[in-house]
Amino acid sequence: MPLEQRFAMERGFRGDRFVNSAGVWPATDRNDGETYLLWLIRKTGAAVDHDIERLLRDTVRRVRGVLARQAAREALLDVIDIVEDDQEIGIRLYGADGPLEALPTKSRRRMEDGARTLAGRIAIWRQIARLVRGLGYLHAADIVHGGIAEGAVFATFDGPLELKLGGYEGCVHIGSVGNVGTALLRPGTVVSYGQDWRDLGNVAAQLLFQGGPQGTVLLPPEQRLLDRLRTPPQFTHLDGGALAAEIATLCSEMERVGSSGRHELVVLPGRDLLRRDVPTLTRGFIDVADTDALLQFMQDDLTDDAPLAAPDLRREGLIQVFTQRAVYEVRPLSEDNRLGRIIGCRARRASDGAIDATPISARIHVTAGLTEAQDRIARTGGGAMAWGAVGKEREEESGANDPVEWHALIMIEVATLLEARLRHYPVEIVDSSERGVVRIAAREDTARDEWRAIFKLGEAADELQRDMLGDDGSIEWTLTASETLTVGRSAPKLSFEDIADADGRRLYVFRYEGTLPAEELVLLTPRSERGTETSVRRRLRHVAAARGNLDLLHAIGDPRSVGLDPALIALAPIGDAPATLDPSKIKAWEALRAGHALNLIVGPPGVGKSFLISRLIGNILAQTPSARILVSAQNHEALAQMERILREHL
Repeated sequence: MPLEQRFAMERGFRGDRFVNSAGVWPATDRNDGETYLLWLIRKTGAAVDHDIERLLRDTVRRVRGVLARQAAREALLDVIDIVEDDQEIGIRLYGADGPLEALPTKSRRRMEDGARTLAGRIAIWRQIARLVRGLGYLHAADIVHGGIAEGAVFATFDGPLELKLGGYEGCVHIGSVGNVGTALLRPGTVVSYGQDWRDLGNVAAQLLFQGGPQGTVLLPPEQRLLDRLRTPPQFTHLDGGALAAEIATLCSEMERVGSSGRHELVVLPGRDLLRRDVPTLTRGFIDVADTDALLQFMQDDLTDDAPLAAPDLRREGLIQVFTQRAVYEVRPLSEDNRLGRIIGCRARRASDGAIDATPISARIHVTAGLTEAQDRIARTGGGAMAWGAVGKEREEESGANDPVEWHALIMIEVATLLEARLRHYPVEIVDSSERGVVRIAAREDTARDEWRAIFKLGEAADELQRDMLGDDGSIEWTLTASETLTVGRSAPKLSFEDIADADGRRLYVFRYEGTLPAEELVLLTPRSERGTETSVRRRLRHVAAARGNLDLLHAIGDPRSVGLDPALIALAPIGDAPATLDPSKIKAWEALRAGHALNLIVGPPGVGKSFLISRLIGNILAQTPSARILVSAQNHEALAQMERILREHL
């Protein structure tokens, strides 16, 4: 059926981004009465039509996978399906009235007026955060947008400003074979993650009406965040979720403060500072008589990177400001603590760890003297930030509204750490005269046993004997005098050999490599190959990242309560179970096909869990050769075994 018969189309919004004749058209579907946006490309009748169709279908399939998350649907324009007739092919979209470039004049004027107020800019920044999250979701799925501009940002034209990221038609999926996405872009278009962020930064600048003599004036924190978007760091991954969180923090701070002046700290140089200390920092490259250059040097140093601040513990009333290059000593003026006088500065040393220092969110403005400083405060409306507020710790956000599953993850991590700590057995080195062999015995530790009793555990000596009787040689032990979970690389490696009785004491015999501790009273503990501290930090990062992933948390709490989006299932559908599987594996296979968001296959070693997974992966790839499947494991050995089985099967 021709598209014009199925849809009642209105005037289209056309752009110049694409080589082919293309446009976005508001259209009402005569089948369901809903209004959609149709992004359409006119067919050429050449072989490239087939390539474009293949690209669009691949793009829709992958973007639909991203849109399976509710949070993604709030930030990205919803992709429904491919529409096509003999003349045109395109994508049916839903969730906005049209592209930002087609925003009505009245709405654009209202947005510009809002950008000149603090409350208006907060609203705009929140919409920028939505776009940032949307781009982050695409990048997490290995999708490069490839053309973010006003024509790829969609808006609702009536009511409050609400933006969503669209323009998927030229998206490039990293790893796809034969990708023709760049064929839709004009020659010379740069396609990369970094370019996506730069393009989004330019759109953000347009939303905030930057540029030109009539452009809006941003607060220093706003300007820094906008600069990060427009010039993202090279060779560094920019996390969309983290950046959106920074924007949310900025908006909260803007709401709390309510005045642009409170985001600036004003300082002036103390007596002899420009003649004595600052020239030393410049190492003689700036003449001591060039006051303006010395002031500019300090200004650049205090604003190049976010400085840190901490109270001077040796001298009351002083605040130390740490930059990458120097340490500045600032004394707030008693008559007006919105002014700070730099009474000294020196080059920063390696010992200046600034452990207790906190980041300074405000911009530091350096003036030449008291009169200029007072004038600066007057021009900010008398609301410059007080130096007495610098270095104060922010209140932690309440976690009362976090899902119970997230708190459960924290408790599981605590229990894991406690379990590791409880396997520190107090022992005594009895005999190490034989080369490479050490004999140890359990020793009494009343305090440790009382602590173990709290957790309803037996005494350490009894648990040690139980552990040794069950040791099959797979556990590597070590001896340490430290109570910490982490052991150094020089810690000896012990392997259990035997149990012997001597002089009425039970001795445990180990072979060892390395150097034994000099102390006789030590702790016997399992030795981690990769370092406990590293694994703990990794797990804690994962727990922190899960805090905002409500779908994952609910799936962990009750896997049956969260089903996969049909579009996500379509990315890698599972076929029928092989007839050669036994009944328990067929049951597990069918459970996987049921489409739950999280599935757990359990069983003792040797029952065929890895075998089932290899058959499952083979089945998926047989039906969808382009599917990408991540196989992970908690340790290298399990992953190596899985790789071997997959290579044999595939």
